[in-house]
Amino acid sequence: EVHSRVVVGVLAADRPRSLHRIEVSEMIPLRPSSAHIWTQCPGQPTMAGRMPPETPTDAAREGTCAAWVAEMMLTGQPVPAQHENGWLVTDDMVSHVTKYVDLVRSHGGQISVERKVRLNQWVEGTPDAFAVLDAEGVLHADDLKYGFGIVEPYRNPQVSIYVGSILRHLNARGVIIRRIEIGIYQPRAWHAAGIYRTWVT
Repeated sequence: EVHSRVVVGVLAADRPRSLHRIEVSEMIPLRPSSAHIWTQCPGQPTMAGRMPPETPTDAAREGTCAAWVAEMMLTGQPVPAQHENGWLVTDDMVSHVTKYVDLVRSHGGQISVERKVRLNQWVEGTPDAFAVLDAEGVLHADDLKYGFGIVEPYRNPQVSIYVGSILRHLNARGVIIRRIEIGIYQPRAWHAAGIYRTWVT
């Protein structure tokens, strides 16, 4: 029988002593969800910060709703019929997300849901869910992707940053992780390897 414990909150890693010679006030917060852009174009965060906020697309609103449904389920809360962004929770969404939730729970250990993690004072984000098995030295980080564009787990910059942030926190607690499994759960996009793909390090 698999046992798990769900927690929410903030994991704050120690701040590095320096990052080049740039004042903190001049820094633009870096979001892991955009890491595939700013890791290739360092000037992107500054330019994006000068632009007016973008209106979320329907795909983004739907993805936000699906992640929220997963959070409600994993934390044992009832799922309302509609997200605050106006997106309706459909039967299909509930079915897809339920399977993701079952997968996350199957890992056991201590499960964290929508818990903000910080790599340093410039990089922070909120992974969908991760599970830590202290005794076994295993970390599972599973990201729910509800869209149709294929996302791969191998060297995924977004989830890799989440994992790095989590590891810094665990190391500070004296928890040694020997195995990391990064997973992408994508229930609606066809992929030869299936809807759940992992990268094990």
